[in-house]
Amino acid sequence: MRDRRRRLKTSGSCPARATTAAGALTRPGFTLVELLVALVLLDIGLFALVATSALVTREMGAAARRAQALSAAANRLERLASMSCDAPGSGDGELMPYPGVSERWTVTGGRGEGETRTITDSIEFTTSVGLRTLVLRSRAPC
Repeated sequence: MRDRRRRLKTSGSCPARATTAAGALTRPGFTLVELLVALVLLDIGLFALVATSALVTREMGAAARRAQALSAAANRLERLASMSCDAPGSGDGELMPYPGVSERWTVTGGRGEGETRTITDSIEFTTSVGLRTLVLRSRAPC
């Protein structure tokens, strides 16, 4: 008797509708609560996707600024290493092609023939987190 109540009988006029043994009409599909839960889960997933893409965009901008600062410092080191040992020993300034990037460089030691001089270049640049400093050091023979 119990198995009989649990089985669904399809009515002859509409095969999409079914009735239980007690006579209650059931329809295939989703309830309103199930749809609302699905929409809330979808919204949470979309918000997470938007937040992740904003973070990735911000990190890509910071990486581009770091690459610009590194390129400027490497260029300065190459220029100073190629100069004679009588060149100026220090300098600083704002880098023109890179707004918001400042540079300080020094050359120490190595004034005579066969000596080695140390070249230090420090670059300060701003990121979304704050001010960052990148320091490169190199040695060059006189």
